[in-house]
Amino acid sequence: MTDITYIKTHEGWMFLCAVIDLFSRRVVGWSAQSRMTTDVVLQALLMAVWRRKPTDRVTVHSDQGSRFTSREWQMFLPQHNLEPSMSRRGNCHDNAVAESFFQLLQRERIRRRTYPTRDDARQDVVEYIELFYNTKRKPMQNGLVESFNGRMREECLNEHLFPTLRHARHLIAAWRDDYNHTRPHSSLDGLTPREYHQRSEEDQTLNRANL
Repeated sequence: MTDITYIKTHEGWMFLCAVIDLFSRRVVGWSAQSRMTTDVVLQALLMAVWRRKPTDRVTVHSDQGSRFTSREWQMFLPQHNLEPSMSRRGNCHDNAVAESFFQLLQRERIRRRTYPTRDDARQDVVEYIELFYNTKRKPMQNGLVESFNGRMREECLNEHLFPTLRHARHLIAAWRDDYNHTRPHSSLDGLTPREYHQRSEEDQTLNRANL
């Protein structure tokens, strides 16, 4: 599985692409660049291929972002015995394992840190991935459940003492509605599911008009 996130520095944004082995939950490939181009995802996947050296056909899952639908990406995959798999449109849960990793990176490393340069950010992130996350951190067995439940506990449950079960259900329902409809997700190019659906409908309308 692969996805992209962005990290703030004084020089501007640094875009990080990670490739995660769904069996071991380790980051087997990564790339960090100043622009979110197809090259950043290709370099991350090339590192994963070099490390794993797959002999059998391997499925690579991603969202439907423009980097993963590009001609270069589609040509790269079969050349290295890889098969593409993509998220359903507007479904942010399909990339929950990658979302979970980026959430941990943010919480355990990036939060409350200020990076003067992109090189400083890159060095710190690589240190986290290679010297801590891949070697010392116990991998999660279910990234989807852990990511969703972890966020719900951190943002919703830990901050409240509910007088009744009805109050708890009401707040959880409101949080879930925000997560599923109004919250930006990196797997949707930084859009909310609602905005992503709207953009998809506009693209389909434009495509039909051009036929």
